Amino acid sequence: MIRPAVVVRAALWTWFAGAVVVGITPGLRPASASHSALVLGLTALALYPYFRSGKLRGFVDRLDPRALLQIHLSRLLGSFFLLQ
Repeated sequence: MIRPAVVVRAALWTWFAGAVVVGITPGLRPASASHSALVLGLTALALYPYFRSGKLRGFVDRLDPRALLQIHLSRLLGSFFLLQ
């Protein structure tokens, strides 16, 4: 049986690879370098505690992937309703 932590990590690496592909695509590049720097900085700020704290890492690794998916689904549905 595959551990949930492995599934979450695979999903995050897939998301990262997709972001790299979108960033390479000429028509989908960010408007400026400052936007990219902001996103990179916020990502590093969010990942720093995960890699430095064993307790936080254990907590995140024990999370149910469905809970993480629900957060993103609510964002997606909210965006859909805002664009209507």
